Amino acid sequence: MRRGYRSALMILAVSFSVGACKSLFYAPGESWLPISWLGPQRALEARLAFESRMSWNPLNQNQITRNVSTELLIHELRGDQLVSSRRLTRFDGWILSGSIYAAGHEAVMVAGEGNDIGAGANAALLVATDNGATRRLPVAGGEVLAAFPDLDSKRLAVAVLVAGAPLALEIRFFSLAGLRPEATARIELPSAIGPPEVGWSADSRTLYLRVVEGVLAINAESGSVSAAVQFPRCFRPAPAGGELNDGGWTILRRQQNPGTPGADSELRLERVAEAMRDDQAMTGRLEEIGQGCR
Repeated sequence: MRRGYRSALMILAVSFSVGACKSLFYAPGESWLPISWLGPQRALEARLAFESRMSWNPLNQNQITRNVSTELLIHELRGDQLVSSRRLTRFDGWILSGSIYAAGHEAVMVAGEGNDIGAGANAALLVATDNGATRRLPVAGGEVLAAFPDLDSKRLAVAVLVAGAPLALEIRFFSLAGLRPEATARIELPSAIGPPEVGWSADSRTLYLRVVEGVLAINAESGSVSAAVQFPRCFRPAPAGGELNDGGWTILRRQQNPGTPGADSELRLERVAEAMRDDQAMTGRLEEIGQGCR
């Protein structure tokens, strides 16, 4: 009986020591975000690197992080073969998963600088896909939810959640060339939301925003808001979250020890759906939104 009691105490002591070490000391960690397609044959992947430990509070098992950085990689396809991968750039801070969109020769994404990954994003980041040069668009007065380039890569719409009474969503428009502000629309909200669903008109003058009641049309030149009669069939974020290209292919990273920096991993190209389309056709029927979209 005494031997069993001593064994139980030893197990408890070892468990406490392991838990204490995890709470006292920071250890290196990493997280690979799902890929985002920049075109039919090119994809961007992000790796977040950080140091982390568990909270000292035994009732709070939240992970505390510090020294966060982001590494971007470009993957190239030829047909149904993954032919090359290269590191594009690295920078301090993090980006939001699923926030990457192609804008001409750049990729646009939502970025943050704090240690709390995913909370309090405060900028739109533009990264040149040829040499990794970056441009940063700081956003004050709220939390950035998403940044959407238009179809011609001339204009950028940044969705910002603004706290207050009432809570509001601001859509701030900028020129992509010089990141100059152009107009701002403000929509009051009954409660907090995640990244909104939007679509652009063919001439890039109107941004369509999905809301509970239907679809709003926002004039990108004046910021005026009205109910939309016609709107795109396909909105962003896409149903597949940008992880599928037009052919229904995705790139998956398989890791032997997920979360361990430097652990062996491999990239696999898999077809998970039939050929898809990002239809720019307009409709006036809410039930047709999302049909045939990737």
